[in-house]
Amino acid sequence: MKKGISIVLALTLSAAGVYTVKADELTDAQKQLNNIQNSIDDKKEELADINKEKKSVEKSINDLEEKMKSSSSTLTELNGKISDLNFQTKDLEKKIAQNEANLKEQDEMFKKRVRAIYINGNQGYLDLILNSKSFSDFVSRVDSLGKIMEYDKKLMESIENNKKSLELQKSDIDKKKKETTALKQQADGKLKELQGVSEEKKSLMADLEKDKVAYEKAIKEEEDQSAAIATMVKQIKKKKEEEKKKAEEEKKQQQGQNGGSSNTVVTSPDSPLGKLYCVTGKPTYVTSPYGWRVHPVLGTKRFHAGMDLGVWTGTPIYSLTDGEVIYAGWMSGYGNVIMVDHGSITSVYAHNSSLVGRVGQKVKGGQLISYSGNTGLSSGPHLHFEIRKENGETTNPAPYYVR
Repeated sequence: MKKGISIVLALTLSAAGVYTVKADELTDAQKQLNNIQNSIDDKKEELADINKEKKSVEKSINDLEEKMKSSSSTLTELNGKISDLNFQTKDLEKKIAQNEANLKEQDEMFKKRVRAIYINGNQGYLDLILNSKSFSDFVSRVDSLGKIMEYDKKLMESIENNKKSLELQKSDIDKKKKETTALKQQADGKLKELQGVSEEKKSLMADLEKDKVAYEKAIKEEEDQSAAIATMVKQIKKKKEEEKKKAEEEKKQQQGQNGGSSNTVVTSPDSPLGKLYCVTGKPTYVTSPYGWRVHPVLGTKRFHAGMDLGVWTGTPIYSLTDGEVIYAGWMSGYGNVIMVDHGSITSVYAHNSSLVGRVGQKVKGGQLISYSGNTGLSSGPHLHFEIRKENGETTNPAPYYVR
């Protein structure tokens, strides 16, 4: 009996010992599980914070882009007004110079008339009348004398009117110069505002570059825009060619109706471009060349459709050569962009702070068309310069950059 009780007791204690070990293990496992769960929760919070920060950075950049877009638009409008006023001022200066020349000529003529009258005195008029050979000659001489006196009177009136006109024109030109100065001050204020935003954006772009996924997405948008430009150039070229053919046909028909020759001379689109000008005014360094390159942030091969030129915000940008502005406005990753058709090629200028050229405007080589900046997908002020062929495809712009 005692032996049986001992066996039962031993078995009970053994079972209790097994249970105690399993309970401890379970407690440790539960603790580990809790720690893992807490770690997961922490990571989720960190991820949520990262995503929140990422969205915040992207939103801040987008907000800055909208601010830059608005400021650039105002600056473009101001530059347009300044350009118009400068043109009006030059036109007035030409008219004033012409009027001054006319006034000088009239004044010399008047001095000669006064000198002749002074030398001859009134006797000259009397001799003219008294030396008449007949009554009809007398009448004729009196009529001639009247015309001479009328001429002298009109000459004096003309001189007086020219003087008043010059005074008004000079007053108008002073007014326009004051307006130009006031607009220039506003434009300088907007430019400083843009420069401040540009520096803020530069810092945010550095944060965005740390997020490769978001940055790659932004670059993809710019590449898509580059492809869209190719299509745009091709369509514009096609439309212009159709308009040219239509004009030639109308000319042929008109010549046929007039009985003239039906032969017409067609200018080749591959005609020489003429003199090329430095688009940045004076040569500067190339920060990123044309072609395939390993992207400094993404570490992958990317195609760069143009060449980047290191210039500060507000640097005057000039047309490569004579041509027509076919696009001037905002374009996604390119920011403020202006495109000039030169016939066999099209030049593209991107990331400008403001634009001067307008769609449809004929520009001369070396004419001011924009001011450089940091708009669009750009981490710092520079000019992105492209050359497009007639089919819209890019070609190396380096040979076209005058040094």
